[in-house]
Amino acid sequence: MPLSASSPKILATVCADMQAVVNKCAATFPLVMVVDQGNRTAEQEMALWLASHNIDGTENGEPWRTGCNGYPKGAVAPNGAIGTGVSRHQGGKAVDIVVQKNGKIIWAGTDPVYLQLAEAMKKAAAELNIPLTCGRDFPPPSKPDFDHFEITES
Repeated sequence: MPLSASSPKILATVCADMQAVVNKCAATFPLVMVVDQGNRTAEQEMALWLASHNIDGTENGEPWRTGCNGYPKGAVAPNGAIGTGVSRHQGGKAVDIVVQKNGKIIWAGTDPVYLQLAEAMKKAAAELNIPLTCGRDFPPPSKPDFDHFEITES
Protein backbone atom coordinates (compact mmCIF):
# COMPACT_ATOMS: atom_id res chain seq x y z
CA MET A 1 0.00 0.00 0.00
CA PRO A 2 1.19 3.52 -0.50
CA LEU A 3 2.09 6.22 1.93
CA SER A 4 -0.68 8.70 2.67
CA ALA A 5 -0.84 11.87 0.56
CA SER A 6 0.55 13.96 3.45
CA SER A 7 3.49 11.64 4.18
CA PRO A 8 6.04 12.65 1.49
CA LYS A 9 6.25 16.24 2.74
CA ILE A 10 6.95 15.10 6.32
CA LEU A 11 9.24 12.28 5.21
CA ALA A 12 11.34 14.82 3.28
CA THR A 13 12.35 16.40 6.63
CA VAL A 14 14.29 13.32 7.79
CA CYS A 15 17.60 11.75 6.76
CA ALA A 16 18.00 9.74 3.55
CA ASP A 17 18.42 6.45 5.46
CA MET A 18 15.08 6.88 7.23
CA GLN A 19 13.40 7.86 3.97
CA ALA A 20 14.76 4.69 2.35
CA VAL A 21 13.50 2.44 5.17
CA VAL A 22 10.02 3.99 5.19
CA ASN A 23 9.68 3.88 1.40
CA LYS A 24 10.86 0.25 1.24
CA CYS A 25 8.43 -0.75 3.97
CA ALA A 26 5.52 1.13 2.37
CA ALA A 27 6.10 -0.68 -0.92
CA THR A 28 4.94 -3.96 0.61
CA PHE A 29 2.98 -3.04 3.77
CA PRO A 30 -0.69 -4.05 3.34
CA LEU A 31 -2.19 -0.86 4.85
CA VAL A 32 -1.73 2.85 4.29
CA MET A 33 1.16 4.25 6.35
CA VAL A 34 0.86 7.85 7.54
CA VAL A 35 4.11 9.60 8.49
CA ASP A 36 2.74 11.71 11.33
CA GLN A 37 5.98 13.28 12.61
CA GLY A 38 9.45 13.78 11.18
CA ASN A 39 12.11 16.33 12.07
CA ARG A 40 11.31 18.59 15.03
CA THR A 41 13.03 21.63 16.52
CA ALA A 42 13.87 21.87 20.23
CA GLU A 43 10.92 24.25 20.61
CA GLN A 44 8.53 21.78 18.96
CA GLU A 45 9.89 18.97 21.13
CA MET A 46 9.37 21.10 24.26
CA ALA A 47 5.77 21.89 23.26
CA LEU A 48 5.06 18.19 22.75
CA TRP A 49 6.68 17.33 26.10
CA LEU A 50 4.66 20.05 27.88
CA ALA A 51 1.45 18.49 26.52
CA SER A 52 2.00 15.64 29.00
CA HIS A 53 4.36 17.11 31.62
CA ASN A 54 4.48 20.03 34.03
CA ILE A 55 7.44 22.41 33.78
CA ASP A 56 9.03 20.63 36.79
CA GLY A 57 9.03 17.35 34.82
CA THR A 58 6.18 15.61 36.61
CA GLU A 59 3.46 14.10 34.44
CA ASN A 60 0.34 16.27 34.25
CA GLY A 61 -2.27 13.56 33.73
CA GLU A 62 -2.65 14.07 29.98
CA PRO A 63 -1.77 11.22 27.60
CA TRP A 64 2.00 10.67 27.42
CA ARG A 65 3.64 12.22 24.33
CA THR A 66 7.43 12.09 24.74
CA GLY A 67 10.07 11.75 27.42
CA CYS A 68 12.47 14.18 25.74
CA ASN A 69 11.87 17.90 26.04
CA GLY A 70 14.42 18.84 23.38
CA TYR A 71 17.27 20.00 25.61
CA PRO A 72 20.32 18.04 26.84
CA LYS A 73 19.86 16.22 30.14
CA GLY A 74 20.52 18.62 33.01
CA ALA A 75 20.67 21.76 30.85
CA VAL A 76 18.28 24.58 31.59
CA ALA A 77 15.87 25.26 28.72
CA PRO A 78 14.78 28.84 27.88
CA ASN A 79 11.48 28.28 29.75
CA GLY A 80 13.33 27.13 32.90
CA ALA A 81 12.64 23.41 32.50
CA ILE A 82 15.53 21.08 33.19
CA GLY A 83 16.50 19.21 30.02
CA THR A 84 15.38 15.61 29.81
CA GLY A 85 17.15 14.82 26.54
CA VAL A 86 17.39 15.54 22.86
CA SER A 87 15.06 13.49 20.69
CA ARG A 88 16.21 11.61 17.59
CA HIS A 89 13.47 13.61 15.82
CA GLN A 90 15.78 16.59 16.22
CA GLY A 91 18.19 16.19 13.35
CA GLY A 92 15.83 14.03 11.32
CA LYS A 93 16.77 10.57 12.58
CA ALA A 94 13.24 9.53 13.65
CA VAL A 95 9.68 9.30 12.39
CA ASP A 96 6.33 8.56 13.94
CA ILE A 97 4.12 6.46 11.68
CA VAL A 98 0.46 5.65 12.21
CA VAL A 99 -1.60 3.21 10.19
CA GLN A 100 -4.80 3.86 8.31
CA LYS A 101 -7.29 1.01 8.06
CA ASN A 102 -10.61 1.31 6.24
CA GLY A 103 -10.02 5.05 5.90
CA LYS A 104 -9.45 5.64 9.62
CA ILE A 105 -6.25 6.07 11.59
CA ILE A 106 -5.70 3.45 14.26
CA TRP A 107 -4.44 5.25 17.37
CA ALA A 108 -4.45 2.31 19.78
CA GLY A 109 -0.86 1.17 20.13
CA THR A 110 -2.11 -2.20 21.35
CA ASP A 111 -3.71 -2.95 17.98
CA PRO A 112 -1.83 -5.87 16.35
CA VAL A 113 -1.26 -3.78 13.24
CA TYR A 114 1.50 -1.90 15.10
CA LEU A 115 3.41 -5.11 15.79
CA GLN A 116 3.01 -5.89 12.08
CA LEU A 117 4.33 -2.40 11.20
CA ALA A 118 7.30 -2.78 13.56
CA GLU A 119 8.25 -6.12 12.01
CA ALA A 120 7.90 -4.71 8.48
CA MET A 121 10.04 -1.66 9.34
CA LYS A 122 12.72 -3.88 10.94
CA LYS A 123 12.73 -6.11 7.85
CA ALA A 124 13.08 -3.15 5.47
CA ALA A 125 15.90 -1.69 7.56
CA ALA A 126 17.73 -5.03 7.71
CA GLU A 127 17.46 -5.47 3.93
CA LEU A 128 18.99 -2.00 3.50
CA ASN A 129 21.60 -2.65 6.23
CA ILE A 130 20.36 0.39 8.16
CA PRO A 131 20.27 0.09 11.97
CA LEU A 132 16.77 0.84 13.25
CA THR A 133 15.15 0.88 16.68
CA CYS A 134 11.40 0.65 17.14
CA GLY A 135 9.95 2.71 19.99
CA ARG A 136 7.83 -0.25 21.09
CA ASP A 137 11.15 -1.92 22.02
CA PHE A 138 12.47 0.88 24.26
CA PRO A 139 13.68 -0.58 27.58
CA PRO A 140 12.43 0.76 30.92
CA PRO A 141 12.34 3.37 32.29
CA SER A 142 11.32 4.65 28.84
CA LYS A 143 7.72 4.10 27.89
CA PRO A 144 7.00 2.03 24.77
CA ASP A 145 6.30 4.33 21.81
CA PHE A 146 4.29 2.21 19.37
CA ASP A 147 4.49 4.56 16.38
CA HIS A 148 8.14 5.68 16.74
CA PHE A 149 11.07 4.48 14.62
CA GLU A 150 14.61 5.82 14.77
CA ILE A 151 17.94 5.30 13.11
CA THR A 152 20.16 3.73 15.72
CA GLU A 153 23.42 5.47 16.49
CA SER A 154 26.38 3.41 15.46
